[in-house]
Amino acid sequence: MRFGNIVLTPLTKMGANATGNTTKLDLRTCFQASGNSNTLRRCKMPIVHIYLLEGKPQTYLKALGDSIHQALMETWGIPEKDRFQMFHEKKAENFKIDHFSYLEGEGVQRSDDVTVIQITTSPRTIDMKRAFYKRLPELLKDSIGLSPANVFINVVMTDEEDWSLGLGKMTLIEKLK
Repeated sequence: MRFGNIVLTPLTKMGANATGNTTKLDLRTCFQASGNSNTLRRCKMPIVHIYLLEGKPQTYLKALGDSIHQALMETWGIPEKDRFQMFHEKKAENFKIDHFSYLEGEGVQRSDDVTVIQITTSPRTIDMKRAFYKRLPELLKDSIGLSPANVFINVVMTDEEDWSLGLGKMTLIEKLK
């Protein structure tokens, strides 16, 4: 996978264990940067924005956030303490999602109970994203009864220099030195 002037190759592969669950990635190394002296030492945390209709109880929001983080830990190797989530509860008149778009031929439609999850992150492989897209709706159905048809996921990848996580530092670049 090419990202900017760095070619990233996964050091671990996704697989299923005996119970069929996705195996966790090695937390110490997700990518090796080839053609460059930098090596990403562990998966960088994502920032997660969660958009949904207002009015859900706090227990629902907690279970929603827990499920998202669990899926990220399982499929992207995110450390347990790297949890950055922002909830955006919207009034119905400000939250318009078509009930049928992109579901044609699937035999389902969306309800008004759509949740949009936008994740801003450092580079991830297609396989990592595919595993996350599959695992998260499973966890949300089990934890809060959310239909997989009502789960929108958008991943926005950024360069390492696009992150300052405090103290005015270019955090991810400076951590690599």
